[in-house]
Amino acid sequence: MSDRLAPGGHLVVESGREQAGALCAALSAAGLVPQMRRDADLDATVVLARN
Repeated sequence: MSDRLAPGGHLVVESGREQAGALCAALSAAGLVPQMRRDADLDATVVLARN
């Protein structure tokens, strides 16, 4: 997947809190560098990934 993202590009995926860990692992295995972000006020979780 990292070859489909422009150099310095970012991928943002909204995720359920329970699935975010598995999503981070999958993105990492695909050659990306994931970070999970959570907003408690909005009860929202996203995973950002960059190459």
